[in-house]
Amino acid sequence: MAVADGAFVTVGHRGLFDQGVLSGLAGELFDPVHGLLPTSPILLLAIPGFVLLLRRRPREAVLFLAIGEFLLLFFATYRYWSASHYGNRFLMPLVAVTAPSIALSLQWIVVWLRSRLMRGQEAAILNVSP
Repeated sequence: MAVADGAFVTVGHRGLFDQGVLSGLAGELFDPVHGLLPTSPILLLAIPGFVLLLRRRPREAVLFLAIGEFLLLFFATYRYWSASHYGNRFLMPLVAVTAPSIALSLQWIVVWLRSRLMRGQEAAILNVSP
């Protein structure tokens, strides 16, 4: 709400959601300055992590997917989605929604590396034993 010519008027951004979805998605994901993947490639770990989350907690996985998809598509149509000096500020909630999936991916990697390390130690012990 603002005052113009002595009267209260409603100020909105409704008219600024006029960009094409595909061009907005391409920019949000791949823009070299503001795109999510060039600025935060660790977000790619959310893909395999989402599969793990879907197996363990399907309801939460679907909820996170719906929230993330909504945010991504909603701001893809916003004309000024890249209007920030600090990256894509409008998609920070999307980054937060991917955190559980990324955590599951990292947990899986740690478990896999530990199992590989343990196998290597067992093999070394077996080769050294008299």
